[in-house]
Amino acid sequence: MNKSITVFLLLMATLFSCTDPTKLGADLLEEDQISAGFTDTLSLITYTVEGDSVRTYTGAFASQLNRYLFGDFTSPVFGRSASTLYVQARMPQGATGFVVEPGFKDTDLLDSIVLVLPYDTAGYYGITNEVFGMEVFELSESMVDTADYYSNQTFQTLPVSIGSKFFIPKKDSVEIVTYTGTNPDTVKVPMQLRIPLNQMWGSAFIFRDTATYKSDSAFLDFFKGIQLKPTSQNGGLISFNLKSATGGIYIYYTRDGKGREYQLPFNALAARVANYVNDHSGTPVANFITNQQLGDSLVFVQGMRGLNTAIEIPNAAALKGLIVNKAELEVFVNGLGNNVDYPSLEFLSLLYPKSDNTFQVVSDITLASTRRFNVFGGVFEKGTLGRPDVYRMNISAHFQDVIDGLVSNKLYITAFPKPEDAAFVTLYGSKHPLYPIRLKVAFTDVQ
Repeated sequence: MNKSITVFLLLMATLFSCTDPTKLGADLLEEDQISAGFTDTLSLITYTVEGDSVRTYTGAFASQLNRYLFGDFTSPVFGRSASTLYVQARMPQGATGFVVEPGFKDTDLLDSIVLVLPYDTAGYYGITNEVFGMEVFELSESMVDTADYYSNQTFQTLPVSIGSKFFIPKKDSVEIVTYTGTNPDTVKVPMQLRIPLNQMWGSAFIFRDTATYKSDSAFLDFFKGIQLKPTSQNGGLISFNLKSATGGIYIYYTRDGKGREYQLPFNALAARVANYVNDHSGTPVANFITNQQLGDSLVFVQGMRGLNTAIEIPNAAALKGLIVNKAELEVFVNGLGNNVDYPSLEFLSLLYPKSDNTFQVVSDITLASTRRFNVFGGVFEKGTLGRPDVYRMNISAHFQDVIDGLVSNKLYITAFPKPEDAAFVTLYGSKHPLYPIRLKVAFTDVQ
């Protein structure tokens, strides 16, 4: 074994077996000696802050949400969480990329017009096996499919509802009749919500001038999209997969005695925006927001546009000159508000503020993505040996930048993926007597 490997193994053994700075073995030559150490007593300041709006739509298809939360529920600890959706329906595209016109004729008869929303049970949170209500409105304000939209975005609607339904969310496939072939066919499709829309309103699609269907822009001038509004208070939120090829508005009509259908899909070009409300008024968490004294004991993290936890490391500059071998943030779960129906967040992420007042994920998360294995962590872990549940986050690369003065000494614990998750978690603060938030640092002093 060569000398460099020997030094590395000795160093790693030292880093993970001691809590005080220690010199390596005296058998090393003086010029090769390295001072290695470990600390988990860095002073931290923690407190809860209101979350800012989160992006729920971007024109880049690869960066769009995988699921879209819907509903309105209230937690006795965290308060109200609600999501209203705005969705464009577009004309279908053929293999060549051009729009496929319906070719409606004056003699065609509208049978029904149906809104189809594929469920995504992976996004369900809380109690969802109860009756939900939804009302559908037509937009009077255009959405722009190349824009970025955030969770505080709203769009104007026409005043009269075009459809509504009370339903229990399904988790099983359903049978429907399709009219895409020569004859009607009964097929089984993945779980979906189907809402019949107003028949008189739908007839406008059949009798519209054919110029409406010559281009996407002409069609969007005629039909700008829909709003999906919750009309019930429930014990949780559900979610839809609005990127599914089966989603959209289906026009069922008869021509010459034969049934036909034409789908206006929520395709790759369609804008899909979620508007979130997270209201903590009158709840236990309200007193903790921006309160550093209370943040010593408890802090809170929530999905959607909900709460984040701020962490300040005031003495990080005193470590300048050290090389960080490993820095791990250890965060224990208090669990206030969490139970079987409302589990803790599965994943946490870390952001830091940049000089331009924007936020960036810590570099260790970028490394984890690039290397395609879990460098960062942030995963919920069940407690063992009587200890609480815990999250551990590797911030070695980022904390080195903090020490070197390259980035802010402030961090924000946030949910991941925040725009797609309605869950929450209560954590112990930095001065809790038994389970404080700790930053565990193994380092090398080469000075």
